[in-house]
Amino acid sequence: MITKEQISFLEVFQIAPVAAQNFYTTLLATGVSPYTTITDTIAYDEVEKVMAEAKILPRGAKFPIGKQEGKIRKATTPDIIKSSIPFGSADGLEDIKGSIVIGGKPVDRKDKKRNERIQKIKLGITQSTEAIATEMFFNQTYSPEQGKPIKFTSATAIAKEYKSTNTERFEDFARVQEQKYQQKNYMYPTHRFIGADIFNQLIANEESKNSPVSITQIGVEMIGNTEVQFLIKNGKKFYVLPSGVDAKGKAISTDGLFILYNNNAIIPGYVGLNNVVGGIASREEADVLIRETTADEETGDAKTLGESGYIPILVNPGMIWKHTITGVAYIK
Repeated sequence: MITKEQISFLEVFQIAPVAAQNFYTTLLATGVSPYTTITDTIAYDEVEKVMAEAKILPRGAKFPIGKQEGKIRKATTPDIIKSSIPFGSADGLEDIKGSIVIGGKPVDRKDKKRNERIQKIKLGITQSTEAIATEMFFNQTYSPEQGKPIKFTSATAIAKEYKSTNTERFEDFARVQEQKYQQKNYMYPTHRFIGADIFNQLIANEESKNSPVSITQIGVEMIGNTEVQFLIKNGKKFYVLPSGVDAKGKAISTDGLFILYNNNAIIPGYVGLNNVVGGIASREEADVLIRETTADEETGDAKTLGESGYIPILVNPGMIWKHTITGVAYIK
């Protein structure tokens, strides 16, 4: 059972600022409720039932299939994301007395040191979850620390080549694809994303009078803790895809990409976490758990430990349309 002290740790975790991008983690959590389980495994037949009952999986739609080395995976036991900061008597934590004033409010010195550890833990967990979310968004793949990646049913992929002879404008192509998207999914995308190269080319066209004036706004919007550029062209809002890395740290290119995405495509999932309080172990159903371990008898060190059983779940691959555009310099 989560203690009052652990709840206070989680409150600090939630409000702690962190200098790490969380755009894709935030995107995948937008407009949907996470799927949680107290077990250590995501069973996809159970997820399918819940998603169908919640009408997130449309009637008659097929739940995506995950494959690992050619074999179908009916369940996945994700790696537990762990981030910890050790502390001990050498830190002088237990000897810290009194309080300091921050922002006009007194803060206990001991709490301040603990809060600093929690902030560092949040940084580690944020970086890990963001990489996992990024990989699922772009590649519909989950990569465990051990073993081969699990590849899920691919999103819709469309190739488009622009040449100097093309007369079709990008907004016309985008409009037609969005109409087809609606006809296929019976709903419109919630987001339109483009690579930075397409974004820059559209602006360059506008500035050089190569196209009628159609961009009415260029700006920046904060999504999660990430500043995301956007433009509004003929009434449609296009976000620039932030750069990112996959779970193995490999950069994912956004060049030439135009993606139509709906919030019901992917949802966040969380498996249960082990909790130990007073030497008694239990299981918790939570997105994040923070606890302090007891001091090691030999070293005298303890640690503040943060854990998350995060794994994005692809529900509707047909709601991600990934267009790969070549000849971006010729976009009209």
